[in-house]
Amino acid sequence: MQKGILEISMGVLTRPTSTIRSICQERPIGWAIVVYLVVNLVAALASIGLGDLGVA
Repeated sequence: MQKGILEISMGVLTRPTSTIRSICQERPIGWAIVVYLVVNLVAALASIGLGDLGVA
């Protein structure tokens, strides 16, 4: 049974061992790609914003 991203996130915080074990068995590659893209988008936007302020 495939879990949603919020259920996985809460599971990592509340039941890390069983959640990570479940992730290893199910391998939800779709969510992994979505999380990767969102994190990179946020990082890119943050670096653009910081570049305008002159902060290195």
